[in-house]
Amino acid sequence: MIGVLRGFFFKFNTIDLLLTLKLLLLESPVLVIGTNSAEVSCCTSALLTLLEPFKWTSVFIPIIPDEYLDFVGSPVPFIAGMVPEDSLNLYRILADDRVIDAANDGMIVLNLDEVKITFPDQPSKKKKYAFSQILFIHNRIFHYQKRLRSFIENEDSALLSFIKFFGQGASIAEGLTIQSLKRMIRDHHSAFFRLDYDDEEQWKQFSDFDEVAQLHTFYPSKLNAHFRNQFKYLENLSHTQLFVEYLQRRKDVASRMSTDNPEDLFIADWLYFRWKQRKRSLYKL
Repeated sequence: MIGVLRGFFFKFNTIDLLLTLKLLLLESPVLVIGTNSAEVSCCTSALLTLLEPFKWTSVFIPIIPDEYLDFVGSPVPFIAGMVPEDSLNLYRILADDRVIDAANDGMIVLNLDEVKITFPDQPSKKKKYAFSQILFIHNRIFHYQKRLRSFIENEDSALLSFIKFFGQGASIAEGLTIQSLKRMIRDHHSAFFRLDYDDEEQWKQFSDFDEVAQLHTFYPSKLNAHFRNQFKYLENLSHTQLFVEYLQRRKDVASRMSTDNPEDLFIADWLYFRWKQRKRSLYKL
């Protein structure tokens, strides 16, 4: 798992990475292209992993042959990889009318050779709503990416070498950082319906800084704008098969817990209640 995520976190800038994931949740098609087949395959797999707790329900093809380039015009959402023979063929594919038309229709292109993510040129409301959802997590993700980049200063680090990485693996610090990045993104996906009241950086987004008083003053209008954009994003998300499948899985789990094993649920509730009681008593001490 760490190996799959290594290159993805290390290659792309924070905003492009997060925007790609948010648009993927709205079932935007993504084409991953590069001359290294192993990296293309790992990158497409990393996209699936970084959608958790959601699961991609549409087309997933780690690598498609060049002769099937017509596939990019598919009307269904997809995550697909393509491995040209060399850089010349890569540029030829990117300049192909079929790829250009698909990109204009909303396809995102991840160019691993140039370490570049290309979004549709035409601004869209979907992209605007997706961008509004990454503002609060951007700084935290950037902090971890900065830490990852600092690791490569150690000559023993394998982060820059795909072959070396799979030979010796990540160091403990590198592994923990990558896992923390993955967990943070997952938690952010799970927090669509709530605000993090303990996150001071988040609340600064809804405030103006008074330099005289050296305080942040809350402005409801800024929070209202966030809620409007969040509602529009969730409205788009609710129409995706990915979201419908997610709700169905949650419903199935809840149903099994309440009907199949009522005794287990009773024991779990009792243990949780006792744990909360003990936690309160420790705080009083």
